[in-house]
Amino acid sequence: MENLHIANTDKFVEPYIQFVNKYFDSRQHTFLIFESKDYGEFINEYNNVYYICKKKDFVKMIMKLNKSDHIYLHGLFDSRIVALLYLQPWLLRKCSWIVWGGDLYRYKEKINSLKGTLYEHMRKIVIKNIGRLLPIVKGDYFLAKKWYKFKNSYKVVKYINLERNEYINILKRKEATNKNTINIQVGNSATRSNNHFEAFDMLSKFINKNIKIYCPLSYGDMNYAREVKIQGRKIFGDNFIPMEQFMGIKTFIDHLNNIDVGVFNNDRQQGLGNISALLFLGKKVYLKPETTMWDFYSNDNLRIFDINQINESNFKKFIEYSNEHKQNNYKIMKDRFTDTNRIAIWEEVFNVSES
Repeated sequence: MENLHIANTDKFVEPYIQFVNKYFDSRQHTFLIFESKDYGEFINEYNNVYYICKKKDFVKMIMKLNKSDHIYLHGLFDSRIVALLYLQPWLLRKCSWIVWGGDLYRYKEKINSLKGTLYEHMRKIVIKNIGRLLPIVKGDYFLAKKWYKFKNSYKVVKYINLERNEYINILKRKEATNKNTINIQVGNSATRSNNHFEAFDMLSKFINKNIKIYCPLSYGDMNYAREVKIQGRKIFGDNFIPMEQFMGIKTFIDHLNNIDVGVFNNDRQQGLGNISALLFLGKKVYLKPETTMWDFYSNDNLRIFDINQINESNFKKFIEYSNEHKQNNYKIMKDRFTDTNRIAIWEEVFNVSES
């Protein structure tokens, strides 16, 4: 059984490779990787990872696509992959698409060119006929059905970071450090779907309070990141802290543990790693209620807050978060941060592929 994984170099993909190679037979899994500008090559070397860089690599990839028993598409962002699947429709039945969010929500983007129209036409054919959907958020399955007429089976999956899971559990058992400020994280990346400017407007009434605004901007649209940085500094001055360098997982978890409130004004599924870690660590999180993320968390009885409440809240109410809610969220999220939970999910995914 040969499982072929197609992905970009990304902070989520390398931990996933480590997870698969640790708990499953690595001889049955091959990873073909496109190098992304934001990330570069993976830190470690793997016997089953191959980079797609030259024309001859594409030829080998086409051969692999046809010879493999099952194909896992980790995100559907690359136009070359979409074109290859469109031109080889017989491959679609053995494809599983792990939906990342931005790849699905491209449907809502404005198209201003003939090239863009043709590309979206190819995407519609590919997505409609793809063999299986593996969304991280169940609501994205229903959007795929609505927008792209997707007609086959689905299963909700989870990505995993073994190092993160181990470290976050250690950190949870440590005593909290005393802080002099209320630390607020806004968004998860330099993408417009974070709607940073609207979030800044909501929070601007608290500029005279003892706050610091942290804003992750290390990946995404760097031109947009500069706009966010300028506006953040304009409103919050030195209390605005743009996070422009990529952090290792332990450093980033330390940062999240230092946050008091997470404000995610994202209008699509995005930033789940940040949000889940914050909930596990007992932090207050605001989300848009109309997103699939809202249902993803609230359906599990996690206590999250409507971002629109910020407009009506004074500072005390904005930061107020009971120990009861913290403990409730921790107990629910604890299961999500175990290897056992993820192993069972992916075991079922791979077993279905074999049948």
